[in-house]
Amino acid sequence: MSAFRLVLGISLWLGLSQALRAETAIQNLCMAGFQSAFAQAGQQPPEGMAVFTCRCLIQRLQDGEALNPARESCKLEASRRFRILPKG
Repeated sequence: MSAFRLVLGISLWLGLSQALRAETAIQNLCMAGFQSAFAQAGQQPPEGMAVFTCRCLIQRLQDGEALNPARESCKLEASRRFRILPKG
């Protein structure tokens, strides 16, 4: 069981407000990681790309996808949508 699924399960057990807090925490971590990656690359992301990417990640995690495949899929989707070439 993925860590996210466990957290989400516990959050649902504790109530919807807890689930929203878990989602908010994941959103905040995602946004911070996204901004950090672009800052380290010395680039400015296109407007809306961070929100798109993090919403994608949350949705895939909620659908039961594991973190690494979800992250890679969302990075690819965002790079296509915002016309950014992925590195590597």
